[in-house]
Amino acid sequence: RSWHFYDEAVIALATNLTVTTPTEVWTTLASRILSTGQLTIGFFNSTMVTLNDGNYTFSNVQWIHVGHSNIGYVLPQQQYDSIGIQLGQITGNYDTINIYNISVTARVLTLYINHGRGPFQHLDYNYMIVPNVTMESMPSLIKKYEEEQVFACTSTNGALHGTMWPTLKRAEFVLWNNVTTTFSCKSPTFELNIELSDAGAYIFSETDHSFTVTASHPTRIKNILKVSVDRVGSGEGCAPSFTGTKTDLSLALPTDPQLLGASVNITCQKVIYY
Repeated sequence: RSWHFYDEAVIALATNLTVTTPTEVWTTLASRILSTGQLTIGFFNSTMVTLNDGNYTFSNVQWIHVGHSNIGYVLPQQQYDSIGIQLGQITGNYDTINIYNISVTARVLTLYINHGRGPFQHLDYNYMIVPNVTMESMPSLIKKYEEEQVFACTSTNGALHGTMWPTLKRAEFVLWNNVTTTFSCKSPTFELNIELSDAGAYIFSETDHSFTVTASHPTRIKNILKVSVDRVGSGEGCAPSFTGTKTDLSLALPTDPQLLGASVNITCQKVIYY
């Protein structure tokens, strides 16, 4: 599972969910106190429903808006069996998790994806969390994301999680294994083809004059991470190909064990041919 943070949203990806027994499996989207506010659900057929407290199960849910806190959840594809919702008063005691015998009652919201009953293999899912958004703006926001092809520029497989936000000219990747993998995506405003060979977490960002690749690895030091981008650039660590169509970057990870996991980056100045 990976989390990809952008200016106005967080994209969550997961792959290879495997269940070997005939049990229902779910992923929790939210479990929190919600003192006030209602829940509104938007469906793929453009209908909406606002819920009172209770327990609910829905299919074909495209988005969920949590009132008062103004948090939206977007499910760009029907990749699940159903969406479960529990909203209402719950009483619990702290002695279940520590030594204090104190009972507390609060209004609690729980949202979860029900993936269905196993056994199954290699199940994937993705969703987006959008903070500071009104319920009224959710349909237009989703339309904007679809036009910008934010959802279309998401790639998941057993080795790579990749996302791209075209209007920001930014992309984020997690490569889980040391295997050569290519992420390719094209939108009306932005196109990127990037090849990764070394496991790690990566960010690609671009301006009119340069592009930057940032990388980190949680357990490796004194290594070089190789990245190839379909841009022509120059500078330290930037090696344009002989074909003049791409640039190979070599990112040196920290050598000090105390800096394990620290990010490193290379910025290449764009080469423009006239």
